[in-house]
Amino acid sequence: MVSGIPGWASSASTPVPTPLFVPEAFYDPLVLQWAGGLLLLQVVLYGLCLLVPSKKVVAKAGLVAHQLCLIIPFLYSSYLGFKLFVFEEDATVAALGAGTYADRIYGNSAICWHMNRYFLGFQMYDLIATLFVPSLCKFEHILHHTLSMLTALAGTSGPMMQWYAPFYFGFVEVSSVPLAFVDLFRAVPPAPGGVLSACNELVRVAFALSFLPIRCYIFPRQLLVYVYPDAYAAYMANDVRGPIALSWFVISGTMLSALQLFWGFKIVRVLIKQFVLGKRVDPKSLTRSAPVARKPPSAWAAPDHKSSAPLFPQKRSAHISSRFGSSTECLTSPSARCGTRWSLSSTSREAMRKRWRTTSYTSCRHSCRPWRERLLDLRRPNQL
Repeated sequence: MVSGIPGWASSASTPVPTPLFVPEAFYDPLVLQWAGGLLLLQVVLYGLCLLVPSKKVVAKAGLVAHQLCLIIPFLYSSYLGFKLFVFEEDATVAALGAGTYADRIYGNSAICWHMNRYFLGFQMYDLIATLFVPSLCKFEHILHHTLSMLTALAGTSGPMMQWYAPFYFGFVEVSSVPLAFVDLFRAVPPAPGGVLSACNELVRVAFALSFLPIRCYIFPRQLLVYVYPDAYAAYMANDVRGPIALSWFVISGTMLSALQLFWGFKIVRVLIKQFVLGKRVDPKSLTRSAPVARKPPSAWAAPDHKSSAPLFPQKRSAHISSRFGSSTECLTSPSARCGTRWSLSSTSREAMRKRWRTTSYTSCRHSCRPWRERLLDLRRPNQL
């Protein structure tokens, strides 16, 4: 029995709850409490962020309010996940795990039923907030929250898969606690050298160390060791009581596992780039949604040369200056006129030297782009 939470008695004496289907599941009091409460909290925090005397906070008030709201359900899920999945403090949950496939799929637990409905409300809020905050409205985020919400709905239809709730609805969110702070510091970067900057580095390391083992190892391992064998055993025994819900749990678990591995690959790539190859990495890249940062090339630096040599010798530069006047500044100092960085390969350099004496060119006025494109085959570097 888990004590300390009002309304929870021994799971062994709790009757089997009434299944919740769509749309009744969205009207459940516990679901509405979490979904409505978190939405109301985000609205309040959004208004407070608009009052903060900081342009960075005001510009990203929706994202800051969302990350602050997420800390509460992440901590609550982590707490329940540790108590039920790691320490197995509930005897009923432990007995379901030690039983057969029927116990793990169709067994009942009051605590797991509570987690199932709570997680449904949490994912409802997260999906709605993701759709209304522009910086969060991305395909992978919408897909993740939709799959999680439908998985929670599959659990309330039985109730089914209650033994899996402490891990998939609880313990996996341990890695999301530092992620909320990582995204918060990413939205409002702290001043370097201060206490918040040190906290930013700490939560980034904590996120990487927690995400990789939990989401990229234990998450797919639970599928391979328990979910797939239990579903196969139920199918072979002709004991599939909810074919749609059980099939969806398997499908969504597979798709969510693929998303975790995709995000884990991006994190590993950043870590290898920073600690193995010794390259400087943007702190914004160590998140699930940020691309790996690339160092911009120096102005006029050839990709296959270590240093950025000038395009022409001094005499040639003087000759250009006599012909085109102030337009030479676009060659010798790219930031003087247009600020565009250009990159020349060795082949382009040779082609320009050969064509210089036989081709006439017009000077640029306010923009050097047309003149350079006619001067030789230039190529732009990747813009970050």
